[in-house]
Amino acid sequence: MITSLNNIFDDLWTGNLNRNFKDSERLPFKPAVNIIENDKSYLLQFQIPGIPKDAIKVDVEDKILTVSYEHSEETREETEKSLRTEFAQRSFKRSFNLGKTIEVEGISAQFELGILTLNLPKKEAEKNIKKSISIA
Repeated sequence: MITSLNNIFDDLWTGNLNRNFKDSERLPFKPAVNIIENDKSYLLQFQIPGIPKDAIKVDVEDKILTVSYEHSEETREETEKSLRTEFAQRSFKRSFNLGKTIEVEGISAQFELGILTLNLPKKEAEKNIKKSISIA
């Protein structure tokens, strides 16, 4: 443990600090999603803090619901040397098959405190019709 800490402090001064940390910047970003069902609808809750709601796209095409965000890198002039940068916004895309049970026209969305909530109303179940047919 002491050796690990010594290595980190040594690396801080030599500029080799990044070797001691997992490089999470290369891992794909996949926001966590809660899926909740009640009698009338499904709720999908996406945890996406730090992203403005205007930058989030929600689309439905061919019964596929897609939630996405495209991040473009800003170019900026740096006057200081960063030893480690862990802040990152990454693009993401999550898709869900809606099947035949969702009323697509009734889908609604809310965004509050970094949580995107989609309300997917269920279609009313078709009622079984029983009818006797007379033979002529």
